[in-house]
Amino acid sequence: MGRILICDSCEVFRHGLMARLRSTHDVVTATSVEGLKRLAYGDDGTDLIIVDAVNGCRIRRLVTSLGVPILLLIDDSTPRDLPEALARIAPTSVLHRNAPMQTAIVAVDTTLDGGCYIDPALAVWHDGILDDLMIAKEFTAREREVCHTVLEGCRTSEVARRLGLSTHTVKHHLSRIYSKAEVSGRAELIELFSSSKWFR
Repeated sequence: MGRILICDSCEVFRHGLMARLRSTHDVVTATSVEGLKRLAYGDDGTDLIIVDAVNGCRIRRLVTSLGVPILLLIDDSTPRDLPEALARIAPTSVLHRNAPMQTAIVAVDTTLDGGCYIDPALAVWHDGILDDLMIAKEFTAREREVCHTVLEGCRTSEVARRLGLSTHTVKHHLSRIYSKAEVSGRAELIELFSSSKWFR
């Protein structure tokens, strides 16, 4: 039995999840970040914090200091802000708020057991989110194609074959990509776009 704190702006979801989890866990809800902070520093200890993206950014330091896993709740308004939220909050697991309740239970139990749960809904947003990040770095359309292929794990020769380019042209694109992304090579480029791990 774990102690779970839920801080989510959607009252219906918060109370529904709380009701389902209460039979197996000690569940406490907070309606504000201040309330969550008071509960988190309570005597009982906390095993998991379930929080939405907005509140998650506000409690990042608190969660880091507690060393508590975070289950981040996302919704359809989150995709554009998701990479930043993932980077700032560094959640253990991610769940779409509209997921079936049984899926939410699996996500909670997986996270409490030390695992990482990634909602399959994230796969739908993958290419759009990565494209937004690349556009922000001013990648051309061809550079985005090359970058996507590199992020899939392809070597330069494989990128050339898949995109119908010469290896010289791919190397030229990679050089421009590294410059625009302000990285020194492939490993740093992959690290820069590390939020993509959430979309596999």
